[in-house]
Amino acid sequence: MPQLHTFVTSFQGTNATNRHRLTRRAVLLGSLFLAAAPALGAHAAVPDGFEHFMQISSALTARRDLDPSVGMALFAALHKSDPTFGGRLKALTTQADAGSSDTATAKDILNAWYCGIVGTGAHAVCVTYVAALMNAAVADVLTPPTYAFGPYGSWAARPSAAG
Repeated sequence: MPQLHTFVTSFQGTNATNRHRLTRRAVLLGSLFLAAAPALGAHAAVPDGFEHFMQISSALTARRDLDPSVGMALFAALHKSDPTFGGRLKALTTQADAGSSDTATAKDILNAWYCGIVGTGAHAVCVTYVAALMNAAVADVLTPPTYAFGPYGSWAARPSAAG
């Protein structure tokens, strides 16, 4: 413990006026910690059933390039909106193997990926808009409407006359 005390007091100084002074060493160590924080969070535990959710999502959307971070947000929102979602997801696989299917669960997953919305009515939650697959389907022609098509104020100019 004496080494820790020495380390801490080196940041605090010895008198009351130096106790709150920001030192170069404190800034450097704080910067290193902040830089390493995302890497530390990258090793967080994957929720039970997430990989299965991504496999089912890939099969339903016929896309192999689904964004795992969007998938994680959708997975969490689906669980939050319906506590039985985990069981329904497992049942969907079992039923598909048996030749029948739970269309409600499949529709919930597809709606989440394509619209970016989980739930309905007053309980609907928008998880993503720009990353929703509905935008990817038309990305070669359109951009999401929340993006300006020109510089600020360009929408106020009258269109040119045809002909």
